Amino acid sequence: MFEEDIELDEADADLKDLFPKFDQLMIPLLRLLSDGKEHLAKDVFRELKSQMGLEKYDVITLDSTGQPLFDNRAGWAKSYLKKAGLVVFPKRGFVQISEKGLEFLNQPQSELEKYSTFTDFFASTSSSPMDESRPIVPYSIDDILSDGCFISREKIEKILERLRTKKNLILQGPPGTGKTWLAKRLAFALIGQRDDSKVRAVQFHPNLSYEDFIRGWRPIGDGKLTLVDGPFLEMMKSASKEPTSRHVVVIEEINRGNPAQIFGEMLTLLEADKRTPNEALELSYKQSDGERVFIPDNLYVIGTMNIADRSLALVDLALRRRFAFIDLEPTLGKPWKDWVLSQCGIDVDILAEIEQRLTALNNVISADTGLGPQFRVGHSYVTPPFGIPINNPREWFRQVVDTEIGPLLDEYWFDALEKSQQARERLLEGF
Repeated sequence: MFEEDIELDEADADLKDLFPKFDQLMIPLLRLLSDGKEHLAKDVFRELKSQMGLEKYDVITLDSTGQPLFDNRAGWAKSYLKKAGLVVFPKRGFVQISEKGLEFLNQPQSELEKYSTFTDFFASTSSSPMDESRPIVPYSIDDILSDGCFISREKIEKILERLRTKKNLILQGPPGTGKTWLAKRLAFALIGQRDDSKVRAVQFHPNLSYEDFIRGWRPIGDGKLTLVDGPFLEMMKSASKEPTSRHVVVIEEINRGNPAQIFGEMLTLLEADKRTPNEALELSYKQSDGERVFIPDNLYVIGTMNIADRSLALVDLALRRRFAFIDLEPTLGKPWKDWVLSQCGIDVDILAEIEQRLTALNNVISADTGLGPQFRVGHSYVTPPFGIPINNPREWFRQVVDTEIGPLLDEYWFDALEKSQQARERLLEGF
């Protein structure tokens, strides 16, 4: 499929055009599952890649997460097959063809060849209409779990229920507990599909202002200024235009800025019982006389908050009253070990060692009167990126301690570096 002289440093856009699209992978993926057994998804992707002669292009990635492009598209194919009812996910990291999928594959070859696009394919297996111009990946709690979430299904359900009721929610916890990672996936699960057009992520910081986030004056040349809507007001308008669809604003590190000043009059309108035209208020900067706005009922806000950063401001009571708060904790247990084993191939005995060492470290941090539980080290530090094989797990863990956990501990015990050094040594002793 690839010419031998293609170099890996060619533009990503050119290389992406050479890879099979996700809809072209669905029938080949189904055929690999035709034995009816449970298969590790990563093994299926690897075999599919091998059959197509694409193994050497694993280093090509789709985005900053480092996920291989082929695996990303195969993952989309898997999600669509599940939506069509042709495969099931029997347990975390595994995929299996369904009875419906076997029946589908038993069609004559001439019939299967008709399904050249996802639109044709989906129409043959579902009566649900869809927008042919922009296929959207369905997304649910099952997808959050299979993506690598280690908290229980029951807790995720409760978080989503609080979000539906309260409209505004903040995930708070120690560093490395996956707050931003989970926030975006909760947004997709709330919407019911992985639709980036309905999710807007914003980072709060000390220099962010009301004028940046809501609306403010901007120069347009010739010494003139014009009023420009910020991301929050843009999402309000998008949600108003699509009242039957949920929209979500994700605010990363919400306490790194000054939330009361950044939200302005919107702080009042955030309340769930004020999401009506009757509660509309005038903005500080109006596009026209008498302009009044309200936050639509279908717009939700998910914030994240690092409670270990001493430099960050506490959230004031006015903001706190308008949000539900969910605590995330370091989660090292069977779900974590199962996922890392299935996705990265790290031996379960080594994972048990890492779990024991990190748990012991977190116990020390929690008992330290100058720190406390909010300074524990999260599981993200010892969770490799999705689909990246770890060939030497002991060396990988040593590097994580030296370059990530160690510097964090130096910051924690900046006035007692001998404690940091002792903690590092205990993490790596005999490893």
